Amino acid sequence: MKKCVCGIDVGYKTLDVVIGNDKSFSEAKTYTNDSKGHKALIKTLKKKKVTHVCIEATGNYHLDISLAIDKIKSVDLMVVNPRISNNYAKALNQRAKTDAQDAYVLAHFALNMDFVIWQTPDIEMFSIRSCGRRLSQLEKIKRS
Repeated sequence: MKKCVCGIDVGYKTLDVVIGNDKSFSEAKTYTNDSKGHKALIKTLKKKKVTHVCIEATGNYHLDISLAIDKIKSVDLMVVNPRISNNYAKALNQRAKTDAQDAYVLAHFALNMDFVIWQTPDIEMFSIRSCGRRLSQLEKIKRS
């Protein structure tokens, strides 16, 4: 089966997406990083028959789209450390740093490197994360 990959550069408000295979890559397309944009992106991934998606772990901004993509049975998802993708970009001699080029690098990475499938965090992890955030909020209120 031919591998069709997608690289997603995740930002606070946008998702820059490049889709391709061993022959060519698409121009980057931008989606909003909200439920409406996620639905549109999921529809595109299914339509283009994408088999592998690579996302860079960017704070909390990648989590919602990662969880949405992880639900697609026909798509494998890899979430990479930003340092790894940055070093890979350097190896490709990518000098410019734009969201579209970052998405291209992630798609290229998914196509050519060992693909490590993302493991969805356990529900306990989300509970701990929620408690930690609430503690931070309470500490800020207390300092005010």
